[in-house]
Amino acid sequence: MALADEMVTAAVDADDAALEFEGALCRFAALLELADPTAATALRQAADAAERSRLPHARYLVRSREAAWALLQGRFQEGARLSDEAAVLAEAIGEPDGTGVAATQRLAVALAREGPSGVAPVLEEFGDAGLPYEFLPHGRCFAHLAAGRPEEAAAVLRALPAAEELSRFRWRVLAGLALDVEIAVGAGVTEVCEDRYRRLLPYERETVVIGGGVAVLAPVALYLGLAGTGPEAATHLEDALTSADRLGARPIAARARLELGRVLLAREPAGRRGRALLSEALTAAEDQGLGWLRDRARTALAHADTGQVFHREGQLWTLGYRRTGPAGPHRRGERGHRHRLRRRDGVDRRILDARTGP
Repeated sequence: MALADEMVTAAVDADDAALEFEGALCRFAALLELADPTAATALRQAADAAERSRLPHARYLVRSREAAWALLQGRFQEGARLSDEAAVLAEAIGEPDGTGVAATQRLAVALAREGPSGVAPVLEEFGDAGLPYEFLPHGRCFAHLAAGRPEEAAAVLRALPAAEELSRFRWRVLAGLALDVEIAVGAGVTEVCEDRYRRLLPYERETVVIGGGVAVLAPVALYLGLAGTGPEAATHLEDALTSADRLGARPIAARARLELGRVLLAREPAGRRGRALLSEALTAAEDQGLGWLRDRARTALAHADTGQVFHREGQLWTLGYRRTGPAGPHRRGERGHRHRLRRRDGVDRRILDARTGP
């Protein structure tokens, strides 16, 4: 950040529009990583400098980042138009990264609007240009998830080295770890969640920004919340929600509310804040056309209404239900259920809580 500031200051003093553009664009990417909303100011400065420089490549870079900013805030139609304009400029100037940038932005939109199952059609459209080479196995995982084959996605994911062993660029490492978590959650691969949580934790205050501001996935805290368990997961999701709200990243904020509400209700089924967050997530998802989040929010609220609890923290599980029948048989049935859980397959299993409702 300090270096970018020095570049901008020196460029303004020297009336060097090209250098000012480079510095402002660097500031934009750095501020995005910090979830700082003044990234918008840096982007406007970069756009102004690009026009004064009359450099076609600078104009292309600005248009692609304007698309990224619009998409981040959930202005999908505007973002798609800007992304298309950037693609036209890229073709006109022979920009080699033009197709990859367009594909990356489409993938980010698919994840935001449709979740992991929405990625596969974009990858089919763009082919290998849709992902860096080290992420191609992730594409197969998303295809398996979309086809309802989580066990096959899990098998591919388990065989993958961690992103640090594959990527030479820092942003690709964070993006790869984030995609690992998305797939691991969708396929139920607990050991990968635990490993990626450990690897992502040093970056907990940052945001996953792709290619110098081409696209934004989410704050690292969101993926820590998805991969984590217990009170730590709730803390990370609180941080993710704060960052998303601060940036005006409405789709990410909707998801953070959903995930945080689910975690809070799993720990405290009668808690008012968990239910309120789910209701807010449902409203936001409906307003923004985020169908997969809308459906998950409705399901979570329905479970909350029935009093069902099924929650894991490490090796401990919380299981609960609201009693609807006579008290006596339920008490006897509950004791038998607890016994079977503890002795199933001859293995002692610990139970955090398994009781009937009032």
